[in-house]
Amino acid sequence: MSANRGLSDRSGTTSTQSTNAGVRFGYRAANAAGALEEGEVDATSEQDAVDTLRRRALWATEVWPKQSPRKIKRSRGTPAGALARDTRTFATLLTSGVPLEQALNYVAQHSLAAELRDGFSAVRTRVQSGVALSDALRLERVFPAMFPALAATGEATGTLDASLSRLADHLERADELRARLRAALLYPALLGVAAIVGVSVIMLVVVPRFAVLLQQAGGKLPLSTRLLMAVRNTFTVGWPAMLALAIGGALGWRQWIARPASRRQFHGARLRWPLVGDYERALAAARYTRTLAMALPSGVDLLAAMKLARGTVENLALAHQLEESEAAVRNGAALAASVANVLPPLAVQLLGAGEASGALAALSGRAADALEAETQRELANAVTLIEPILILGFGGLIGFVALGLLQAIYGINASTL
Repeated sequence: MSANRGLSDRSGTTSTQSTNAGVRFGYRAANAAGALEEGEVDATSEQDAVDTLRRRALWATEVWPKQSPRKIKRSRGTPAGALARDTRTFATLLTSGVPLEQALNYVAQHSLAAELRDGFSAVRTRVQSGVALSDALRLERVFPAMFPALAATGEATGTLDASLSRLADHLERADELRARLRAALLYPALLGVAAIVGVSVIMLVVVPRFAVLLQQAGGKLPLSTRLLMAVRNTFTVGWPAMLALAIGGALGWRQWIARPASRRQFHGARLRWPLVGDYERALAAARYTRTLAMALPSGVDLLAAMKLARGTVENLALAHQLEESEAAVRNGAALAASVANVLPPLAVQLLGAGEASGALAALSGRAADALEAETQRELANAVTLIEPILILGFGGLIGFVALGLLQAIYGINASTL
């Protein structure tokens, strides 16, 4: 593969010249340009493979022995706030003077998430065998990319505890923001579920029983009653076709959205939706600037911090634009100018002021505070619109059903007089 050819070019040797190196390892690694490469390398151990790749200007993200099937760790689900809590515990232990291995052992034993217990335990095993903490963290997928990056800068500067404390602050803020979002959306979600259940009960239980009485009474039914019966028949008779259509649509959507280009196209279109677009852009900008504010004081250079911050942006269209901003900064452009068409104007203004004053980290934090407040306002505005829409919609359906039933009853009574 091309990654293997690139590996041979960097080392100036071929795989046949290193057959005595031991075990053959597969790897995924980032090159100097930040692009991921895959290939194979001969080494005596996992750490030797990591060191070999580092000498070839490749930063390993995953290494595995080729003689055994590659194990893909499937997420079993991490409880909300578990990573932030464990990171805070880890940082507190290191600040208190607890040795690194003991701190890792404590977190591995007392974490509330099984996935994190396994991750910290694997990191401790690698650290005991001589692997650097940052490299050991990088080999475990359960930890976000900023975790090993900040650990590496902390190891290099002797401020590992301070770097992890900043990371814990960042993770706690992110968890708090997610908790606020869930709380704000809880009531509209419950209201929507109640509306669906109520309408379903009326259409599937009340209306069918009333239809029998109407058929027995005979006579011409009012228009509203005929419409009600048509809707009822659609649900009771045509539900197999509706179900098949829904399943087909869901499968087609899943296949289409699985393609990266399609997903990025959908994310780009989502940014143009009313309310949703502004909210999603503000949320992405808040996460981006918060990561910059956390990474820069820890000694991470600007380009690496931008890459870490881009990893927190879930909208692929915005992430692609931010990747282009990194290329512009790499070519000498200012940060604020490179993100002017991506982030909201307030964030761009504060980042520009931070670059001019040499306080980029501090003003990135202020930008994150302002943008998080803006996301709360955007969400509050959306919720204030959703609630009356749901109430009016549910009330309209109930009113339509009541009108159809009452007009039919009135018509039956009038015909018997």
